[in-house]
Amino acid sequence: MTPRKSSREAVVEIYANWLRVKFRVDVEAFGVLEKSEWTSSDRALFLELLYGVIRRHSTLEIFLQHLSNGRLKVQHAVHAAVSVALYQLLYLDRIPDYAAVDTAVSIAQALGGAKQAGWVNAILRRAIREKEQLLNLHSTLADPVQQIACKFSYPEWMLGRWLKRMSIDRLETFLDWNNRRPGISVRLNRRLIDAQQFIDHIRKQEIEIEKNPFDPDFFLIRHAGDLRKLVLIRDGAITVQDVSQGLVGRLVNPQPGETILDLCAAPGGKTTHMSELCPDSRITATDISSRRLKQLDENISRCRLGNVKLVSYDDLLASNQRFRARAPEFSQGVRICAGE
Repeated sequence: MTPRKSSREAVVEIYANWLRVKFRVDVEAFGVLEKSEWTSSDRALFLELLYGVIRRHSTLEIFLQHLSNGRLKVQHAVHAAVSVALYQLLYLDRIPDYAAVDTAVSIAQALGGAKQAGWVNAILRRAIREKEQLLNLHSTLADPVQQIACKFSYPEWMLGRWLKRMSIDRLETFLDWNNRRPGISVRLNRRLIDAQQFIDHIRKQEIEIEKNPFDPDFFLIRHAGDLRKLVLIRDGAITVQDVSQGLVGRLVNPQPGETILDLCAAPGGKTTHMSELCPDSRITATDISSRRLKQLDENISRCRLGNVKLVSYDDLLASNQRFRARAPEFSQGVRICAGE
């Protein structure tokens, strides 16, 4: 992806590749944002569209099958273009309908030619006319599990498991909550900054923050703009991380003298947190993705951590180094932690 592409074109490209072969889009998104010269609003739109179309993938597929009368046979790039536009039409209100349609048609024209562009135009025009019917399409399905799958965009096998443990009403409440856009939270590196220093620094920049009730090291940030411009992030004093991920470090509770193996460490949120919680522990961190391993290395350097040993996945396997689970009756030993 070149920096000259628009945010919507970039989303279409990534989503088209994801339709071919599933992969973690956060890595690709990070690479695109690093190279882009977009405005803050364009960056926000890129993330909203990319994560939104992935989050609603299953439901969008059902809608497209309905709108195309079951004849959804187009190349991946055109499929992606119409899906991204459909997400905009149904789930966003800040982009005019005509703009979403025109952009999708232009992209489809460039990627698939006039015939497929015409198909995209027809599908999206129908979607605009039948918007309310689409959003209530789930209610026309006879099977309750299919209804929930269509409404909330979850695989039926997963819903079947959850329904063995909770009622439909409780499950729908959970799925509605789980589909909400997450807020942005940051974790303090207590080795470099304390809570009051952080609060004073952020308030001078007129950024809204809120303490997290579950962990004093985490704060919710509102209306921060481009987070890359926050000097505290650049200098390693804070790290963008959800408090749910921070709970992993608290549960591991690293102790002095322990060795912790983090098998899926990149991009480094949990690894750096455990390192900061106990600088006298030793952490061996690896990841199967060499690209994500580079991100991990950058985050370790940014946070100025000296007790993390970075090892490639292949080198770790080749070393035949053995790790054992920490027995609860011993104060020292080895722990294995699989996390982000």
